[in-house]
This record gives sequence, C-alpha cells and structure tokens, in this order.
Amino acid sequence: MFDDTARPAAGPIREDHRMMRERAVTGIAAGLFAVAALGAPATAAPAAEGDPHDCPEQAVCFWTEPNFEGDRTVREKPGFDCDPAPGGQVMSITNHLNRPVWLYLDESCEEGLAVLVPSQSLDYVEPIGSWR
Repeated sequence: MFDDTARPAAGPIREDHRMMRERAVTGIAAGLFAVAALGAPATAAPAAEGDPHDCPEQAVCFWTEPNFEGDRTVREKPGFDCDPAPGGQVMSITNHLNRPVWLYLDESCEEGLAVLVPSQSLDYVEPIGSWR
C-alpha cells in the first residue's frame, strides 16, 4: 500500500532546511535590530539646566541656586510629613504635585514662609529649612 522506500533520506535534507531557517531568522533579527538602532538617537540630550519644566509629574524639585541652577533634588510622591530641606540649601523650587506644598524657614515646619500651588515655581526663595 504505502511504500516508505520511495522517500528520500530525511536526515541531510531536514538538517539543511533547519540551518537555512536559522540563518533566515538570524538575518531578519539582525536587520530589525539595525533599523531600530538607526532610528534611535545615539545619545539622549541632557536636560537643559535651569528649566523648571524638567521636574517630573507628581514630584517637587529643589535647586541649590536661584533660577533653577545648581544641584537638583527630586522628591517624587512625597507625603505630608515635615521634611528638612534637601541638601541643607534650597534657593529655587518647582511643585508638580496635585496639591499645595508648604515651605518653612525653620527645620520643624513652624515658621511659615510660602505656599506653592500645583504647577507653581519660584526662581528665588529665601533658604528654606523644611517643607511639607
């Protein structure tokens, strides 16, 4: 009925097909990787210094110098606890929270200085001692 002897030997042919498939898949993957690499910039440009818009959403950003210059500290999703001023010196600040941020002159959140509403920035503030 069915004659198995008429079929060619499967070993070498199947091995050749397997190798061709592997080479094709490897070539396609390499090509896609090359296209993706060409489409992306080689290096990301650093954030412009002095730009309060670089502060992430749901964060408060503090700079050690006026006009959003110097070292920046980011506090994401802070609570309502009294926190000391980051780094001991804050001279400009951005509030990207959905709530106000209170600034204080002292470290115990007793001597009020200012309130920043959501999306507000101050390019100069007297050195703060704490915030919440």
